[in-house]
Amino acid sequence: MHQVVDPKISGQAMKVMVDNNHYTKRMFNSFCTRMWLDYCDENNDPLSAPNRLDREAYVQTYNDWLWEKFKED
Repeated sequence: MHQVVDPKISGQAMKVMVDNNHYTKRMFNSFCTRMWLDYCDENNDPLSAPNRLDREAYVQTYNDWLWEKFKED
């Protein structure tokens, strides 16, 4: 994957952008885990537990909604 870089952006600014992107991904990952745990708590009864999504399936299924909620937070 190629990334287009604006030549006017200094090396330091680029590092901050990369660091911020990494930080955002870590924070989103943590947010998804918290949301999935809430989902598990809400679907913990014997009738819904067998159909409960694992974390990966939950994040994949609700990814757009999770991003929207994450941006609101």
